[in-house]
Amino acid sequence: QAAAEEFEAQNFTAAQIDLINRLGYNVSRAASDWDVISSAYFVLTTLTTIGYGDMIPMTAVGRGVTFLCTFLGIPVIGSLMVVAGRYIIQTFLGLYTWLSGVIWEHQFTESRYFVLIRRMMNRRDWTKCQRLYLKDLYVMLDELALETGVSVTWLEVCQFMKAADRDGSCDLDQKEFKLALEAWARNRAIAKQLASPQILTHVAVLLTIWLIIGMLCFGALEKWTKFESIYFCVITLTSIGFGDFAPTTTGSMLFWFIYVYIGFGIMAWFLLSISLAIRRTATRAIHDDTPYTLFHDYKATHNRGRIRIWGEKFYSLLKFFRATIFIITYAIIGAFCFSSLEKSYASEALEVRKALVASANFTDSQLQYLEPHLPTLDEWKYAESLAFAVSTITTVGYGNVTPQTNGGRCFLMVYAVMGIGLVTIFFSEVAETAHTGILSAMRIILRVFGRKPLVTEKEFVSQVQVMLEHLDDLEEVTVEEAESLALKMGQNANSWSKMVAAVDDGNGVLDSQEIMMLMGRFVIVRLRTLEVLRFSLNAVMVCVISLAFAGWFTISEDWNYGTALWFCWITATTIGYGDYVPQDTETETGQLLSVTFLMFQLGFLANCIHSAIPLARSLGHRVGSALAQTCWGRHLAKYI
Repeated sequence: QAAAEEFEAQNFTAAQIDLINRLGYNVSRAASDWDVISSAYFVLTTLTTIGYGDMIPMTAVGRGVTFLCTFLGIPVIGSLMVVAGRYIIQTFLGLYTWLSGVIWEHQFTESRYFVLIRRMMNRRDWTKCQRLYLKDLYVMLDELALETGVSVTWLEVCQFMKAADRDGSCDLDQKEFKLALEAWARNRAIAKQLASPQILTHVAVLLTIWLIIGMLCFGALEKWTKFESIYFCVITLTSIGFGDFAPTTTGSMLFWFIYVYIGFGIMAWFLLSISLAIRRTATRAIHDDTPYTLFHDYKATHNRGRIRIWGEKFYSLLKFFRATIFIITYAIIGAFCFSSLEKSYASEALEVRKALVASANFTDSQLQYLEPHLPTLDEWKYAESLAFAVSTITTVGYGNVTPQTNGGRCFLMVYAVMGIGLVTIFFSEVAETAHTGILSAMRIILRVFGRKPLVTEKEFVSQVQVMLEHLDDLEEVTVEEAESLALKMGQNANSWSKMVAAVDDGNGVLDSQEIMMLMGRFVIVRLRTLEVLRFSLNAVMVCVISLAFAGWFTISEDWNYGTALWFCWITATTIGYGDYVPQDTETETGQLLSVTFLMFQLGFLANCIHSAIPLARSLGHRVGSALAQTCWGRHLAKYI
C-alpha cells in the first residue's frame, strides 16, 4: 500500500503511465486486490511453486501464513497433481490402446502380473495357514518375481511387510496380502512402463495437446499472441513462473486453476520420463563394458577378519561429482547462449527506452523515482546470465531478468525442459551423498561418546537375514536367548525388550509363530525408525542451511534477518516471487555463494519431501484405522 501511495504521489500523467506500462518498469502502481478469486490464485501459485510475483504478502503475518502453507501444502498439492497426472496419462494410454485395438483388431489379455497373483492366491491353502510371516512373504514374492523375470531384494520384502501390515499384528492375513500384492505388482508394472522409451513419446504427445489447448484459450482470454501464450504455458507448467506474463482477468484465472491442476501432473511425468531417459543413456555409456574403476578396488582388513569394498563407500561421492560437473557444464552453456541471444537486443532496447523517456517530459523527481527501475546492460553480462540459467533450471525464476527476443524464449523453453530433468538427477545425487556423509559423521561421533552407531539400510537387511538364519529352524527359543542374539547384532536392549513383550504370552518362551511375529515387528519398527531418521536429518539440514545463509545475506545484501530468512525459504521452495533478489553481483564470491546455497538447499529439501511421503502414508493409515473403529466409521464402511 505504501509503494502504491508513493507511486500516486508522483502525479504521473495518463500518457506517462501508459509509457511506464509499455516499457515494463518494475514499479508498484497499485495494491494487490485480495478478493476471493485473487487470493485463491495466489495460494495455488504458491503451493505449485510457480510464484509469478504479481501478488506478494507484505505483512509479517501474511508471510508467516505463507511459510506454514508452503511447508505443509507443497508436498500435498504436489502429490495430488502428480497422481492426477498419472491417471490422466493412463486414461490417455488406455484410449490410445483401445483405438489401436479397434483399428488393428488386437485381442487384449489380462496383465501377466495379475494372472500370476490369482494363480498364487488360489494355489495356497488358506484354511491350513491363514497368516503370512516374513519368511513366507519372501518365498512368495521371490516366486512371483522369478516367474516375471525380475528379482526381489530383502529390503523390498521388509518394505512390503511394513506397508501391508495395516492392523499392526506383524503378520498378514489373506485380504491384507492380496491388496498389498496387487499394489506391489501395479507399482512394478508402472516402473517398467516408465522405463520404456515409448512412454516418453506418448507423454510428449499428450503434453503437446495440452499446450495447444492452453495457447488457444489464454490467447483468447488475455489477447496474447500464440507465441506469448505457448511461452506462458511452458513457463507455468514447469513452475518457473517468471511473471513477465500472468493472468489478469477473472476468466483467465478461473481457467488457469483447471489448466494448471491437470497440466502440472502431465508436465511432471514428462520431466520424469526425460530424467529417466537421461539416466538410462548415462548408465549405458558409463557402465557397459567399462574398465576397472574404484568400484572394483578391494582392501582386506585383517584386524576385523572381513573384506571391505572401499569403492562402495565412495561410489555415491563419485556419482555426485559426475552429476555436478555435468550440471555446471549445462549451466555454463546456457549462460553463454542467453548472453549471446539477449545482450544485443538489450543494448538496442535501452537506447530506445532512453529516447522515449526523454520525450515524455518527466520531472526531476519523477526521473529520480524511476531511476532504480531502469533496465541496464548488467542484466545480460555473463555472471548474470549464469545466475539466470541456474534460476531457470531449478524452477526458481525470480523474474527480475527475462528473455525478450523470440529466439531467447524459444531456446529457454527447450533449455528449461531438458535442464529440469538433469537437475532432478543432480538433486537426487546431492541428497544421497549428503545423507551418506551425515550418517557417517554421526556414526563417528556416537562411537567417540561410546554410544551405539546408527544402522544403515544395508546393515538392517543383513541383520534381518542373520536373525532369520538363527531363528528360522527353531521350534522355540527363550526370551533370554532372543535378547542375547539381539545384543550381539547391536540392537537396543530396551527397544528389543518392548518388541519381545508385545509378542510373548508371558511364559518366557517364544514358539515358532511368536518368533516370526517378533521378526515382523522388528522389521516394521526398524524401517519406521530409519524413515524418521532420514526425514529428521534432512529437515535439520534444511533449517541449518537456511539460518546460515540468511546470516550471509543479511551481511551481503543489507537485509534484516527476517527478510533474509523469507528470501531463503521462498528460494528453497522454488517459488521465487522476485520481491527480493541478491544484488551482490560486483564480486564472484556473492554469485558463487548464492548458487551454492540454492543447489544444496534444493537437494536437501527435495530429499526431505521425498522422505516425508512414507511417514505421511503411515500416518494416514493410522488415522484411517482409528476412524474405522468409531461408530460412524463402521457404519460408513458398509457402503464403501
